[in-house]
Amino acid sequence: RAEHKMRPPRSEWDGAEIRNSHTRCNNLLPIQGPSISSSTYASSLDKYWAQLQNVGRCNAPRFRLLAHDLKLLLLRFAREESFSQDSKGGEHESNIRLLPFLVQMGLAVLDPKQRREMERVLTTLLDDGGDKAEDEVALGAVLSLFFHTRDEWHSHRLQFVQLTIRASNETSSERSTFQQCRRGLILLALVDGLQEVLKSTCPSKEDLVATMNETIQLHVTILAKMDRP
Repeated sequence: RAEHKMRPPRSEWDGAEIRNSHTRCNNLLPIQGPSISSSTYASSLDKYWAQLQNVGRCNAPRFRLLAHDLKLLLLRFAREESFSQDSKGGEHESNIRLLPFLVQMGLAVLDPKQRREMERVLTTLLDDGGDKAEDEVALGAVLSLFFHTRDEWHSHRLQFVQLTIRASNETSSERSTFQQCRRGLILLALVDGLQEVLKSTCPSKEDLVATMNETIQLHVTILAKMDRP
């Protein structure tokens, strides 16, 4: 409100950028804590995606967009790239804290049609047997967060490692196999950590979504306590 009263008026997001150490901002990511109802969270999600349409066109299904965003964030970790190049702020710690809440949003926007399509993408990746690009393997690892139980992840983990090794595009004879595949292996290690944390108490596929949501909401409470002065 204060920004609109200025002469000339300043947008809400320009004001947010100034108050946030000049870190660029154009939306607010909804987070569902234990005290937030599903209906309230769903309403906040609709506002979030409506604001994205104001920023730029995004016609793909919500889950597909979010899965690719999560993949790109994990790749940025794996490649040890700057998190502040585009937003002018944000470091590894703040972005690593974001990961569970992107998973939470993915669980909320995953509709039956997208579930069928993206499960098919994951199944094709694992059953095809052919060489895949790094980007395809990274997306498959992200999709496993949503569709595999922890036991299923364990059974496919070595296969993801093998796909990662074959997907390496590094050809220099001066580099070892590990150096060539290092970033892909870092990404798999990050996904493996999320699998272990978010699914540690999940005995079956039927309980997967509920268990992950409960774990993430507990994560909200823990972070809130950590941030208190």
